[in-house]
Amino acid sequence: MTGNIFELPNRSSERSKGGGFVSLSHSRSQWRAALVGREAETTMLSNFLDEAFSVGASILMSGPAGVGKTRLLEEVTRLAAEEGALVLSVAGVDFEGKISYSSLHHLLLPLLKDVDSLPPALAQALGVALSLFDGEPPRPLMVANAVFSLLSRAAASQPILLMVDDFHWTDRASASVVGFIARRVHGSRIGVLAAYRTDAGAAFERAGVETMSLHPLTRDASEALVAESHPTLPTRLRRRLIDDADGIPLALLELADSVNDIPIGDLPAVLPLTERLESVFAERVEKLSSAIRDSLLLAALDGRREIRALQEIGVDMAALADAEATGVVALDTATMTIRFAHPLVRSAIVASTPPEVRRRAHRAIAERLIDDPDRRGWHLAETTLTPDEAIASELELLGRAARRALRQVEARARKAQRLGVFVVRAVFGEDGHVAADEIHSAGHVDVAVRIRSCALCRDRSVR
Repeated sequence: MTGNIFELPNRSSERSKGGGFVSLSHSRSQWRAALVGREAETTMLSNFLDEAFSVGASILMSGPAGVGKTRLLEEVTRLAAEEGALVLSVAGVDFEGKISYSSLHHLLLPLLKDVDSLPPALAQALGVALSLFDGEPPRPLMVANAVFSLLSRAAASQPILLMVDDFHWTDRASASVVGFIARRVHGSRIGVLAAYRTDAGAAFERAGVETMSLHPLTRDASEALVAESHPTLPTRLRRRLIDDADGIPLALLELADSVNDIPIGDLPAVLPLTERLESVFAERVEKLSSAIRDSLLLAALDGRREIRALQEIGVDMAALADAEATGVVALDTATMTIRFAHPLVRSAIVASTPPEVRRRAHRAIAERLIDDPDRRGWHLAETTLTPDEAIASELELLGRAARRALRQVEARARKAQRLGVFVVRAVFGEDGHVAADEIHSAGHVDVAVRIRSCALCRDRSVR
């Protein structure tokens, strides 16, 4: 994420003699105030540090992509280091997910020099698991015991924070060891903090570990974040951005950067994503079959939510059902509508599709919208990059029809305004019969009859 709203003031470390842990209450309060909309979460994490570095504690954090898990972990890591803790951190990497103990090797790098100080059996097990020594593959429990022993020895001289980001990408062997440690930290000075994406699932059984769910920001917090990070953003553009970001801090800040220089009148129907946002939101879509992606692209380009309307432009319901099983979309059978998991999933589907494929999809939609000239015209305009006489002629015809319709609407509005004047005058006793004649000629017979009846009653009362 970018933006000075998340910058923390410089602060010096305070340590007790011997490098022990000292809570910096002033720094903690500054930290809690710096993260917009995360007061409850920062308070919980501050309490976690106190408990972890005195008697041991663990937290398993979850939340959707881009919600701010990494940002919180970075700040906790920095705060823990400044307060005298040894921070051991790793971020799971997708392509290393099948390499056993790869994350554990990275996590323990600062302590590998101390492996030889362990009892021989534990040192051998851990050394072989991390490919430091040759030997027979060790039993998983022996490896976990070796890691816990190594951490406990190090925690005798200073508290330790074990931090794992993108836990859902951690290899299973490393994840099992982290889970083993997380359930056994009580009585030590070890803290375990791991974060994973909600849609990916936890990498180990959560029983016995405190959990923390990180939700999207409220609208008020989203507005405060954008206002401070991009104070000159026009109000209309800010509202559109907040609507599309749907409380995801990463999206709020990245989108603000990407649309800052686009005139409001030129904003596309689907906001452009930065490379970072596209990688975050397109990840699940890229793993789907081409048939599912094709239907999702049609739905994303069309923009309507009604399933019947989407079926009319060629969206396959079976493909949508398969997409729902992956969490990319949600189908509401009560209202017969579809909703993308997040507005930016829709943007990511469009952004990750090759331009030529997008143009073909626009043409396919346009061909099915014969009875909807406005939508047909918009999709036709998106089907070509070079001048096309046939499309230009059709768009001109659509433009003329739109102008005629606009003139008719304006005429109706003027007529309605004139009739409204007659109704008001009739209500107040002026020209009731004239008003009735005008309103009757406009086709509002029932209203005309009532006004004429009132006028006749008024005439009799005057006599």
